Amino acid sequence: MIQNIELSLFWAAVVAYAVSGVLIGYMMAFDRQRLWRYAAPVLVAGFIAHTVSLVLRWVVTGHVPTIGNYENGSIAGWFIMAFVLWFALRRPEMRLAAALAIPVAVITMGVGLMADTGEVSPMVASLRSWWLYVHIFFAWAATGALSFASGAAVLLLIRDSKLKKGEALTEGGLLHRLPSEDKIDELIYRNIVLGFIAYVAMIASGALWAKDLWGAYWSWDPVETWSLVSWMVYGLILHMRFTFGWRGVRMAWLVVLALLTVFLTMFGVNFAVESSMHIFNVR
Repeated sequence: MIQNIELSLFWAAVVAYAVSGVLIGYMMAFDRQRLWRYAAPVLVAGFIAHTVSLVLRWVVTGHVPTIGNYENGSIAGWFIMAFVLWFALRRPEMRLAAALAIPVAVITMGVGLMADTGEVSPMVASLRSWWLYVHIFFAWAATGALSFASGAAVLLLIRDSKLKKGEALTEGGLLHRLPSEDKIDELIYRNIVLGFIAYVAMIASGALWAKDLWGAYWSWDPVETWSLVSWMVYGLILHMRFTFGWRGVRMAWLVVLALLTVFLTMFGVNFAVESSMHIFNVR
């Protein structure tokens, strides 16, 4: 019974996110600011439903929802939407960037739905450690920050495309309602830094946990390896900004493409290898 309610709330959240994303996008594109009075409650209601679904999943399984692709897809989507909600409510000029990050959350949750949602896996005794909570918190915090950075990067690319097509910064035009390139660029940078630091904490806490669990800090497990690759990619992005002053469009393209390494780490490895020591890659 609880599982059915949990899955229904999950689907309600997916629908609410999709509807709010469309409303915000339409609002920004056609200057229909009054639509925010409808989009905001839908967005908040979806987030509340999503939160309750995770709590119910926790109750059913007896552990933090972090086993299997369904649970990880759900909690990753929750963190992404937490960033979306924060910026959408506090930074009105960034609402389109928030709307562009919503599809990332919906796709992540959709990938999770491809798994067996009815399967409830217990937490094995060897994994019951506080390091687990530290490790996964920073993993999903990084996912949320980097996903929102990609949404902002897409916004910057849209802005650049409009300028190249000759659209002027006239009153009522989409460009007039968008933040300046410098503001979007700064938002991308701050979220990349946050995600990069969270990645460091994730890898470090995972290594300490692995030492206790498997007897070695690093085992070159596929997920470990790809998480390191992803971290290095974002390190390269920051290096290109600090050292060579990369900003604007070319930096935005790097940020959008770099997000692929995050989701390859979370889900892609599971389809390419037969086994992994990371429990969230169970089939």
